[in-house]
Amino acid sequence: MVGTVDVLAHDSSIKGVVKSLPEDFNPTVFIQDFVPPIVVENAICNEITEPDVDDEVAGEREAYVENVLAGYVRSLTERTKNHLGYPIILDFDYVALSQFQNFPINNLGDPFIESDYGVHSRQFEVGVLNWFARLWELEKDEYSGYITNCGTEGNLHGILVGRGLARWNFICPQESHYSVFKAAHIYRMECVKIKTLCSGEIDCEDFKAMLLCHKDKPAIVNVNIGKFLLLCFFTLHALSSHLFLIQALTLKLKTAGKTVKGAVDDIDLLINKLEEAGYSHDKFYIHCDAALFGLMLPFVKHFKQERIQRFSERSAKVFEECTLLQRSPCDAGIGAMLHELSNIVVFEGPHDEEFVHKWQLACQGNIARVVIMPNVTIEKLHDFLNELVQRRAVWLRDAKSQPYCLASAVGHKNCLCALHR
Repeated sequence: MVGTVDVLAHDSSIKGVVKSLPEDFNPTVFIQDFVPPIVVENAICNEITEPDVDDEVAGEREAYVENVLAGYVRSLTERTKNHLGYPIILDFDYVALSQFQNFPINNLGDPFIESDYGVHSRQFEVGVLNWFARLWELEKDEYSGYITNCGTEGNLHGILVGRGLARWNFICPQESHYSVFKAAHIYRMECVKIKTLCSGEIDCEDFKAMLLCHKDKPAIVNVNIGKFLLLCFFTLHALSSHLFLIQALTLKLKTAGKTVKGAVDDIDLLINKLEEAGYSHDKFYIHCDAALFGLMLPFVKHFKQERIQRFSERSAKVFEECTLLQRSPCDAGIGAMLHELSNIVVFEGPHDEEFVHKWQLACQGNIARVVIMPNVTIEKLHDFLNELVQRRAVWLRDAKSQPYCLASAVGHKNCLCALHR
């Protein structure tokens, strides 16, 4: 990928490389003969045309394509201004890496094994794996792994490693990422779904009960360590008495965080439940889906112990913004929940799709969430909160619309509906 979605933003820090588009830039001015998008089964797409042999027509087509791409960049720039629902880092800069786009770089096979293909970046890939191994306090020569393209690939590969051991039962929380259930389908594994608490944490009693009901086979257990992110992920195999596969984000275990609500599971407790159910250490494999908190938790641990002293100012700012976002809706009568040292705030879902679309919120049932990433500013949060409160007042004017009850989703204490206020 060359550049970033922030390259043409008005506050870009890039100097002398790419000029920013003016605020009043209108791409349609340059596109005189814009081809209307073709609607196919509710999906909008642009028509694809083949190159023309006529040089004059080809030149016009190239100019047209450039204008279409300029409009697309403008659209991306605008859409990133109101982006709160997904844990996407927006303040990254890939310009320095653009020079490598001219090479067919491919890390074929295992990064720890040298290849005859010389155009690779193994030295960097192994360096990243080693850094995370040290972060997670893994001993040298006790791990292997590779960098994947996304979290779904990490889940597919990690679960496949466990699947390759034997035809074991696959046990996972019902709030796991959809790719976990996709893996179970692809690998033809019986999937045993475990109940979760309203906080999003695994229901350990149901977990133990399901283990006892399926003792005929060893268990592959999926545990979530905060899900959803972007760019590069890697899978890392820790070869210890407990078989683990840990997936983590290259940008940025005793505990694990949930997909939507940012809850934290205690892996030691889950292992205790496995042992209580009669599973020896060679009879279970734990896959940790660590796409978000796999990187954060080791640093959060220090923050919890020593607070600001050894924690970066930028990270401390994220937690302060999370607290603001959790308290402000509650002060306005809107139910909200924030787990300790989590960057995910869950609150009463909006009542119209327009608001959800504008702020690109992730919704599930009656709840929505905002993920506070380093690029989210206090000013943006205030804009969001002010609009949420104002729009909600309009939604609730109609007697038919009432505040959603969130008790079943986030617990009675976090619900501010008429029944639980």
